[in-house]
Amino acid sequence: MDGLFQDLRAGLRVLRTAPALALGVVAAFALGIGANTSIYSIVNAVLLRALPYSEPERLMEVALSRDAIPGDRSQLCAADALTFGETTRVFERHAVYVAQGMALSGEGVPEQVRGTFVTADFFDTLGTRATLGRTFDERDGAAAAPDTVVLGHALWQRRFGGSPAIVGRQVVVDGRPREVIGVLPPGFDFPGPRPSDVYAVLRLEPATVRAPFYLSVVGRARPGATGAQIASDLASVTTSIKERYPDSPKDWRMTATSLKETLVSDLRPALLLLLGAVSLVLLIASANIAGLLLARAAGRRREMAVRAALGAGRGRLARLALSEAVVLAALGGLGGAFLSLWGTDLLVAWAPASLPRLGEVRLDPGVLAYTIGVTLFCGALAGLAPALQAGGFDLMASLRDSARTTADRAGVRLRRALVVGEFAVAVTLLGGAALLLHSFVRLQRVDPGFETGRLVTMRLSLPNARYDNGAKRAAFYRDLVAQAAALPGVKSAAVSMSIPPDQLQMTNPFTVEGRPIPPGQSPPAVAQLLISPDYFATLGAPVLAGRVFTPADREGTTPVILINQTMARQVFPGADPIGRRLALGDPTSDPQWVTIVGVVGDVRYSGLDLPPEPTMYTPYEQDNWWPAMFLVLRTDADLGSTAAGVRRIVAGLDAELPVYAVSRMDELLERSVAQPRFRTTLIGLFAATAMLLAGLGAYGLLSYAVRQRTREMGIRLALGAQRRDVLALVMRDGMRLAAGGTLLGVAGALLLGRLLSGMLYGIGPSDPATYLSVTALILMVALVACFIPARRATRVQPTEALRYE
Repeated sequence: MDGLFQDLRAGLRVLRTAPALALGVVAAFALGIGANTSIYSIVNAVLLRALPYSEPERLMEVALSRDAIPGDRSQLCAADALTFGETTRVFERHAVYVAQGMALSGEGVPEQVRGTFVTADFFDTLGTRATLGRTFDERDGAAAAPDTVVLGHALWQRRFGGSPAIVGRQVVVDGRPREVIGVLPPGFDFPGPRPSDVYAVLRLEPATVRAPFYLSVVGRARPGATGAQIASDLASVTTSIKERYPDSPKDWRMTATSLKETLVSDLRPALLLLLGAVSLVLLIASANIAGLLLARAAGRRREMAVRAALGAGRGRLARLALSEAVVLAALGGLGGAFLSLWGTDLLVAWAPASLPRLGEVRLDPGVLAYTIGVTLFCGALAGLAPALQAGGFDLMASLRDSARTTADRAGVRLRRALVVGEFAVAVTLLGGAALLLHSFVRLQRVDPGFETGRLVTMRLSLPNARYDNGAKRAAFYRDLVAQAAALPGVKSAAVSMSIPPDQLQMTNPFTVEGRPIPPGQSPPAVAQLLISPDYFATLGAPVLAGRVFTPADREGTTPVILINQTMARQVFPGADPIGRRLALGDPTSDPQWVTIVGVVGDVRYSGLDLPPEPTMYTPYEQDNWWPAMFLVLRTDADLGSTAAGVRRIVAGLDAELPVYAVSRMDELLERSVAQPRFRTTLIGLFAATAMLLAGLGAYGLLSYAVRQRTREMGIRLALGAQRRDVLALVMRDGMRLAAGGTLLGVAGALLLGRLLSGMLYGIGPSDPATYLSVTALILMVALVACFIPARRATRVQPTEALRYE
């Protein structure tokens, strides 16, 4: 123990003897470790930390899957959910839920809140208890039970001031009075990424057909249930459903995935990529620091020789070199922990809202343990090279302070290897960043299929309690569109159940007249939108053939439909679809026959990164069962005045109806690419840092080499060498290292590109132009890094150099 304290005291001595070096090393460690800690805080919260429920490892998400579609996970219908509950033997509890916006009124300004309808055993399935009052039980699930709700903690605090008296009070949700029976604890965020404000009871009615598919099921497996047992149980449930509904398609099965995996599976590759990238940057920084410490060790050759002459063994000298690095890393780790507090808050504020569990990101003991581990690892890594060199020198030559020793040459070779490695890692990161950047640029250039400028959108949802039939809903939206179109600056107005670029609400199967679906197969399903007549004129999307809807397409007239170009090309290749008929919905039930009257251009509703999908449009006046619609306005007025005008109109039509999700279309387009922008920017930042560090590593190595070879340079100049020859000599030495590292890095970048293929849009993982540009960029950085010390070498005066040392 005494020896350890002596080593630590000796390590602290570097702060006094070489303060500039120590400050630079500590700062480099602090920045690298701080960035690592911040990224790991997000990875820990999203991917690693257990879900905040009782025994979360037993919670599973149940879904429908078709083997023909890899990774398919579709929602269930009421028939599936009821059969699952009656048939399963492995799940001891389960609950059904569907997220849906709710209108909250009765006290204060009407407000649209995030809501979820859940069956009465939902909270018992998750193992969650109320922090105030109670959660649902079997009494609330009874058919004749009064309507009750459970409030989220954030809404309770914000709208009701955190008053305990809220339990037992009535609130108006979707136009219907409901009793508040409890408040959930803070941090409850199911089903993420954003927590619901209100939970209401969902009561499932017995089903006669397998449609529509809009429900999610979460189940709690029995203790000790294995994956094989769960799969066998779900196979039995699948068989029961197919036997009960023999006319339904057979090309599907029921599957279960851990609840945590369903929440984070799409995010795992991107977050692990960010953690890997920032770790590589820290690795380069550690390599640079190792090079600095090697240079310092070379300058302390005589001191080490004196210690060895006085009896210090090689192990003691190695511990001394290692202790310096660990002490500096510890100080850097302490600074990094403080920097991560600021960096983590910045990342959370900047991260896309779709990232789940952001509210749980914090510097907890697990993150601190990671920081300590990274600090010790980096310290040991940076100090390993000087430690291995300690004692590996000619004692007598070192005491005479001879210019070059075997240890010097070994140290130089090691530093050269570190620089090659730095360039290899930097090129790998640069290649991945360049691929993501090119992909993101192409994503932003995607044509969404309409004119994006001067479009404003907002949303309304009609409560079933007051709008209990299609005629009332159609009349409300008809009046809303007419009055909104008359607002100052508004050129056109329309409503739609979905809007681009990623707000698709519904898909529906269809059958072409005269083309029956083979027995046991599912009919194709395409996106379906309910729209008002002026939708395409407002959106600025082209009409390619036929006509659009008119006010004459109302209830009681011939049902009509529009299809997009992709659907026309796929379903009616080489033929005119105008006048053809489709049957919408489940072909085994009572289908709705509609006639195609027009073909319109492709508009993207499932994201800019996906190709246009087959889409059909139905006039809302003929199919007015959907209560929540987007109002779309093309206007020259600003967003604030337009939204205020619409709210006045809505207040005149229904004073308890909130208007929400007010936004410009440009903002929606930007928001839709928030995740790729987030990861691309961070990877680009890390790659640029790696490139800078690699350049600094080359500069440091050559600067040290020039100082060590000052006498040699002077002799060369004295013997007649031209200064350009000296410049070329040093430049060639440095560029050789950069070229070797670049070749290794390109191989690494190609491998990284394959790992990134799922994140790329419009570009291949081995795009030649990308790698050529990265190679040119890194060689330019190397050229600058090598030129500065090479130019300094040409300024050596032969007379001074011959007197050197």
